[in-house]
Amino acid sequence: MSTLTLTGITKRYGSVAAVDNVSLKVEHGTRTAVVGPSGSGKTTLLRLIAGFEPPEAGCIAIDGEVVADQGVIVPAHRRSVGVVSQHGALFPHLTVAGNIGFGMGRRAKDRDRRIAELLDAVELPQAMGGRKPRDLSGGEQQRVALARALARRPRLMLLDEPFSSLDTSLREVMRAMVARVLDDAGTTTVLVTHDQAEALSFADRVAVLHRGQLVQAGSPQDLYFRPQSPMVAAFLGDIVALPAVIEGDLAVCALGSIAVTADGRAGTTTIFLRPEQLRLVPTTAVDSDGEVIGSGFAGPTSTVIVSLGKRPEPLRVRMSSQDAPPVGTPVKFVVLGKARILP
Repeated sequence: MSTLTLTGITKRYGSVAAVDNVSLKVEHGTRTAVVGPSGSGKTTLLRLIAGFEPPEAGCIAIDGEVVADQGVIVPAHRRSVGVVSQHGALFPHLTVAGNIGFGMGRRAKDRDRRIAELLDAVELPQAMGGRKPRDLSGGEQQRVALARALARRPRLMLLDEPFSSLDTSLREVMRAMVARVLDDAGTTTVLVTHDQAEALSFADRVAVLHRGQLVQAGSPQDLYFRPQSPMVAAFLGDIVALPAVIEGDLAVCALGSIAVTADGRAGTTTIFLRPEQLRLVPTTAVDSDGEVIGSGFAGPTSTVIVSLGKRPEPLRVRMSSQDAPPVGTPVKFVVLGKARILP
């Protein structure tokens, strides 16, 4: 069952199509991430789903109810959609409990019990209910914003880059906590983010927008390992692109003959690997494929730069810092898995 169905959604600003004929289904109880470069239409699409703006063409349905179509526009407050923005947007004059209970109404049955349950759900102490937003950290404010959005038991939750203003370590903790809370509530979720790693780790399904168009949607694994365009391949992570000649199930390239998913193709083409598919083995200068000419340390991992005599541009290999060979080391390449052909 689909909670959200978008069919041919289009939105223009002047001559620019911010969203161009986008169709997408989001299944009940799942988490979908919408990603893309700046100006790709991510936020516009979210605003159309929320009801903050009407589409110029196409249909939006939530739980089978048409909320936007030609002549039909259901206002935002009647769509049963929760929204959590980048900065939380809490009411500064209300307490934490007042913010969480705002959407329920003061006379709602078991209001205090529901607020207490939501504080527990987002892992905030009950004593925090009497504080004002100004007394909270950024992470605590986002937890309150999530609890407030969940208070009305929305059928769809929209997250608009809710973790981008948090520190790196806190982002990971918050992502895990939010995913757990949403799963426990059985809430269908759409996350808009520019952070590729966030999308791949948070979502069951990822949709990539480019220049207002949906270019690919699927599981995080499908998009990362089987992208359907160079744009998707490069946007979702680093790639090593190599000219190659396909001979059966092998690609002959600067790294030698390596396994490839050819899908019946042959001849000259371009293959790609993810950097983590490459391993470096120190060797002698006579047997080497290249030499380490640089290394970028990033804590647990390092990006090692290798010069190849057969290739004018060096290759970058991401690997464990513990195993990274020092500059000047002759190395051979070991390729894990198969290369793929860029469409």
